Amino acid sequence: HNPNPHHNHTPMDELLALMKYMTGHNAAHAKELADLADKLNEAGNPAAYRKVMQAVACFEQGTEPFVPLYGDTNLDGAVSLIDVVYLNKYNAGIMTFNEQQMENANCVYDDAVNSSDATILLQYLVELVDKVGPGAVEL
Repeated sequence: HNPNPHHNHTPMDELLALMKYMTGHNAAHAKELADLADKLNEAGNPAAYRKVMQAVACFEQGTEPFVPLYGDTNLDGAVSLIDVVYLNKYNAGIMTFNEQQMENANCVYDDAVNSSDATILLQYLVELVDKVGPGAVEL
C-alpha cells in the first residue's frame, strides 16, 4: 500500500525535474545577460559585450538538447564517407571524440565504439543495411 499514490516519482524523475527547472530558470538569466550585453555595446564597450555574449553562448550550447545523428562523426549534420574516416581515425587512436561524436559513432548501438561501428557505417553508406544506431543490429 502506497500512503501517497500521487508521489510515485523515482529519484531520477526528481533529478530530471530539478534539472529542467534549473535550466529554464538559468535560461531566463542568460536572456537578461544578453540584454545587459546589448546595453554595454550601446554604451561603447564592445569588448565587454563580446565577453558577456561568449558566456551566454556557452550556456546556450550546454543546454541544447542532445539529439544523436548516428554515423555523423564529424558533426556536419550529414552521414558520409568522411564520417567513416573520422571513425577509423578514432579507432586507431589518432583522434579523440567528444560526447556527441561518441554517441553518433555508436552505429552498432552497443557499449563500445570500435571497428564494428565502422563496418556497419560503411554497409549503410553502400546500402547493404538500411539503418545505423538503435535497432540496426540484433545483439
